[in-house]
Parts: sequence; C-alpha cells; structure tokens
Amino acid sequence: MIVNAFNSSAVRYASTHYTDELDGREKQNKFRAYFIPALVEFVTYALVSLIAVIPLLLIYDSFIAISLTILLTLIILFSAGWYRGRLMGRHAIRDGLELAGLGMAIILVGSAAGWVIAAIVA
Repeated sequence: MIVNAFNSSAVRYASTHYTDELDGREKQNKFRAYFIPALVEFVTYALVSLIAVIPLLLIYDSFIAISLTILLTLIILFSAGWYRGRLMGRHAIRDGLELAGLGMAIILVGSAAGWVIAAIVA
C-alpha cells in the first residue's frame, strides 16, 4: 500500500511539474504547487487503502474478509465518484456508478488472474 501510494504521488508530482515546465507555465512556488498536492495524494491513497483492507486484518474467515474488502472498496469508489460529480456540477450518481463499475472491472480482472495463476501452480 505504501509503495503504491508513493508511486501514485510521485507520478502526480513528476507529471504536473514536467508538463508545466515543458509548457513554460512552471510555478514559482514549486513546494506549494507540486509537492503539497503530491503529499495530499500520498496520504489520501494510504488512508483509503488502509480502510479498505481492515477486514483482512481483523476477520479470520478469508471469504468474509475478502467480500467485505471488496464491498468497502466499491463504497469508497462510489463515494469518490459521487463527490467528483457534485464538485464538477455533473450527475453525481452516474459518476459514482462509473467509478465503482471501473473498480469492479479491476477486481474481476484481478480475480481471474489469480484463478489462472492458481490453476497453473496447482
């Protein structure tokens, strides 16, 4: 989780900074313009990831723990999409469903990959 959070924030920092630099619109206060948003992304990513995996840490039955983790993840993604939709003045429910749907697709692809790898190893 920490590595993914760091990667996500590093990509945000680098892409924003270098795009502005290439476009000739680099900000004077680099710390506030590039580092602070990257730090906020890191903290947000790490906290949301931790919330999503709490069932895996607390529940012994792996099926129930994984099911609750998936449910929590989809709720978080729907909430983020809903908030983005409201913030941008668009259809909040549609944006929430879109983001949760993309998350579900990623979960299904990951599950299918796990089943294939388990079948190969077995």
